[in-house]
Amino acid sequence: MGAMIYPLCSLFIPPIQVYGVEGRYAYALFSAASQQGRPEQVEQELITVFALVKDPKLSGIMVNPHVKRCIKEHTFTVVMTIIIIINVLTSWRGSNQTQCTMYTCRSGAPPGQSR
Repeated sequence: MGAMIYPLCSLFIPPIQVYGVEGRYAYALFSAASQQGRPEQVEQELITVFALVKDPKLSGIMVNPHVKRCIKEHTFTVVMTIIIIINVLTSWRGSNQTQCTMYTCRSGAPPGQSR
């Protein structure tokens, strides 16, 4: 069996040159997102993950060597699931101006007023 040859048009060129293992992962993520036509959505999801990692409550769990890996994975999965559910429900409700992060939901409405 020969090697598969991919057409040049199926390759996506990242906007910046990346190197090393991190670069390979970044390229793979960019390529997959571009092939699905969702690079902006993936970027927003990465911003959410980055904010979660910087959060002191969650990062305290993640860097604690006494917390088992399965508990860390479960905690992160639950937090991401909650954020996804909140964002889906708010977009289903028709409020596309509401964006939820780990602890807050921001809306275009003034405080005390609901949409």
